[in-house]
Amino acid sequence: MIEIYKPNADLIKFGFTSFDVEILDKVLTNNKLESLVTILDIDGQMFDFGTFVKEMICNKTFKEAVIEVYDECLNDVESILLSQMTFDANSIHFKLNLFILIINSLVKTNKINPLLNQFLELDKKTSKYHITLIDAFFEMIRMNDFSLISCYNLFSNSNTLERSGWTMTNIPTPHKESIAEHMYNMYVMALLYLPESFDIYSKEKILNMIMIHDLAENLTGDIPHPEKTIADELNEDLKAKAIFIKLMFNGLAIGTTIYQLWEEWSANLTLNAKIAHDIDAIQLNYQFFTYAIKYPETFTDQDILNWTKRQPQTEIGKKIYQEVIINNPKFKERIGVIRGRY
Repeated sequence: MIEIYKPNADLIKFGFTSFDVEILDKVLTNNKLESLVTILDIDGQMFDFGTFVKEMICNKTFKEAVIEVYDECLNDVESILLSQMTFDANSIHFKLNLFILIINSLVKTNKINPLLNQFLELDKKTSKYHITLIDAFFEMIRMNDFSLISCYNLFSNSNTLERSGWTMTNIPTPHKESIAEHMYNMYVMALLYLPESFDIYSKEKILNMIMIHDLAENLTGDIPHPEKTIADELNEDLKAKAIFIKLMFNGLAIGTTIYQLWEEWSANLTLNAKIAHDIDAIQLNYQFFTYAIKYPETFTDQDILNWTKRQPQTEIGKKIYQEVIINNPKFKERIGVIRGRY
């Protein structure tokens, strides 16, 4: 049973219109949704737009029932909602009504009415410093392919997409480390060196975070850490969330988990995320020293100092760095250049 707070007039303060509140209230309290939704009417609590959006994306039964009730309440959903639309793409009113219009079109025809493309383009032009479920959903729609196979085809590109940090160097090898190899080697490192159980972090979460953290680069390309701008990070965040929304849209329960893991990785505020980012940095160092040993003429001592500036920040990350990089006999010929840092 889905629990949603009752829409009330206070929502107008946050950008909904009185029309939005009235229709949402009529739809969600309709007897056709009684078996699917519990409406909570608690003082001080307002409609949870995020929950509504998530269920409309993931829950086919709920989605179809809501559209059926919208039809009952409005008679002609598309023409009435279009007549109510404002052109402020930053407003929650705009987002809500565009969302319903898109879902309505998908439920009834399994495709997007071309009339909605202008609204999707207007949404695309708005500045997004915090990308929500609905922003990611609109980006998924703009990708114009909602199938599960398109996700797998995209993810499989990780096998051949080489990491740009290596492609921009003169390493004399026809194949340079790919995104898939990078994520796999991070995974193995974390699998071997993170303790099995530790009260303050989750090894399982970290391993799963590692295996999804670079998938959006199949769309954005791999931008080296020092060159990545805020705009690049926002674009990667939007593309990643759109990909993972596609998993949710196709009914995969794991899609929600992956979406949440990406949010945790991207925000980099929890210890789980910080350890995962440390493993990312350590694996970069590991691959660099592997190339520096194999192709000593390609990298000077100054290159070593420059390439190893990104260091782990957590205590567990620093310990792994000592074992995997500093004390690794594989790197003994050149590790002396940075040993003084430790």
